[in-house]
Amino acid sequence: MKIEEFNGYKTVCFRLWYFLTGLVAWHCCEYGYSLRETSSSLFLNSLPNACAVVITTSLYLLLYPSQEFKSLSGVTAGLIIYECIQPYIPERTFDVMDILATAAGAVLMLALIITRRRTAKVLTHLSGS
Repeated sequence: MKIEEFNGYKTVCFRLWYFLTGLVAWHCCEYGYSLRETSSSLFLNSLPNACAVVITTSLYLLLYPSQEFKSLSGVTAGLIIYECIQPYIPERTFDVMDILATAAGAVLMLALIITRRRTAKVLTHLSGS
């Protein structure tokens, strides 16, 4: 396999990785919303905030796959700022647990990015390029 073909294949695979990551997070978020109607769990109330980091970062990385850490830090900062200005937005409520859930989502996404990078190194090593 030529190096150009392999690099193109890697790009498609990694974009698929981020698409599937976002899709799974979306389903977890929807599942959390459905459970919130029957339960008052603190975890379920903050689950959408954790999923929002994964979903938004994954969508951004579909377009710009080389900017992993920049996009993760930007998305996380934006969501935390949004949470902090919620007292000034009608019908919104500030909650420290939402900030912690956003941070947990960022840690999860960071782990996924590191896993993806390690996978890339292994694939590159195996291809001999």
